Amino acid sequence: MAKKITIYTILALAIGISLGYFLGYDIGWEKALSQHAIDETAHDDSMYTNHMQHEQMEATTPVPSVDLVIHKDPKGGYNAQIILTNMVFSPENVSGDHVPGQGHAHIYVNGIKINRVYGEWYYLGELEPGIHEVSVRLSTNNHKELVQDGKIITDIETIEVAEQENSMNNMQMEK
Repeated sequence: MAKKITIYTILALAIGISLGYFLGYDIGWEKALSQHAIDETAHDDSMYTNHMQHEQMEATTPVPSVDLVIHKDPKGGYNAQIILTNMVFSPENVSGDHVPGQGHAHIYVNGIKINRVYGEWYYLGELEPGIHEVSVRLSTNNHKELVQDGKIITDIETIEVAEQENSMNNMQMEK
C-alpha cells in the first residue's frame, strides 16, 4: 500500500512539474508583450528614451550605426539580424571599461527590453498575432547607451503577425 502511494505521489509530482514548466514556457515574455501592444500611430524616439533610463555616452568618430533586419524563421518565429558598422560585439569585455568601437546591444519588442545581445543573430521566437515593433540599441562595454547628438543609436523594424501564422506553426510542431 505504501509503495502505491509513493508511486502515485512521484507520478503526480512529475506531472505537476512538467505542466508547470510547459505552461510557464507557453505564457512567457511573448504573452507579456501582447499586453503592451503598440499604438499604430506614428511615433518618435521619446517612447524609447523614457522607457528605461540608462546612462548615455556620446559616440566618438567613426560613429557606430546599426541595421536591424527581421527574418521569418522557416520553423516558426522570427530571427533578428543585427548588422553593425564601426563597432564590433565584444562579449569578452562586457562590464569592463569603455573601448570605442566595442560593446553589445539590447533588443526590445514593443518597447520592452528582452535581452542583451552579444552577436549578429538573435532568435525572437513566436510572437502573438498583431503588430510588433522590434528595436535594437547599441551599448558600450560598461552598459551606457550610445548616442549621437543626444539621440540613441538604434534601428526599429515592424512585424505584423497574422493569426494563422501561429496556428500553422503549431500544426507543424504537432506533426
